[in-house]
Amino acid sequence: MTDTPTRKPSRRSPAVKLRRAVLEDVPAIFAVQLAAYAGHPASRLFTERNFQMQIDAFPEGQAVALIKGEIIGYAMSLIVHLDDDSPWHNYNEITAAGSFATHDPGAETLYGADMCVHPKHRGQGVAQRLYSARMRIM
Repeated sequence: MTDTPTRKPSRRSPAVKLRRAVLEDVPAIFAVQLAAYAGHPASRLFTERNFQMQIDAFPEGQAVALIKGEIIGYAMSLIVHLDDDSPWHNYNEITAAGSFATHDPGAETLYGADMCVHPKHRGQGVAQRLYSARMRIM
């Protein structure tokens, strides 16, 4: 008898739904960020106001993942011009310190500013689904 590798069962939850983020989601998005980045200083995280500005600037670029109506993850992005002659950039410059005031729908680069999944829901394919949704924006 030969050993055959057994397939690891997938933890992907079919109950995960994706949709555009709306302003009413901001408190839940903020809570997911706090859980996902626990231990990071508050000065390194987005504020609720940042999330509001991001949704206002580019609603089509902000997505949330839900299970049974509860937000468990999010992906935030904007469209910007990047200088081909200088591949180096500063995150705060690109995102206008998290406000997305630099979003330009006529630009050519989709910039993924942030993506996270609540720690209780990691390993279920949620981030992959958010990333795939982000890639369909442009």
